Amino acid sequence: RQSLGLPAPVAHDTSNVVNDVAVFAGIKRKLETGNFQGGTILTVFGGVEIDLRRSQITTPERTATLDIKAIFAGAKLRVPETWKVNIIGASILGAYEDKTIPPNTGPNSPTLVITGQSIFASVEIEN
Repeated sequence: RQSLGLPAPVAHDTSNVVNDVAVFAGIKRKLETGNFQGGTILTVFGGVEIDLRRSQITTPERTATLDIKAIFAGAKLRVPETWKVNIIGASILGAYEDKTIPPNTGPNSPTLVITGQSIFASVEIEN
């Protein structure tokens, strides 16, 4: 890459974050981490399925933010039953659906904040 004048890839620890892009493609994966920190998902004319059911949010604030942008696409996210989900996303001829069963673990439950946009697309969160 250096010989083409492009910068060398920078190694990042991605074990605690989701940073996925699917354009005319699909991504399906599981993330098992004891310190989930959020991230971003972008899908255009594609599909993304992320399974976080074996992950934990252990930040001092007990929150993580995941930005999901779906355009003519679908995104499905599976979260642990102990997490609260707070959706702040916007839809244009699309849908953000929280299909989770609310946790019974009290006010200190970990919270996943979902932001982003759904345009002619569907974003589903379930446990």
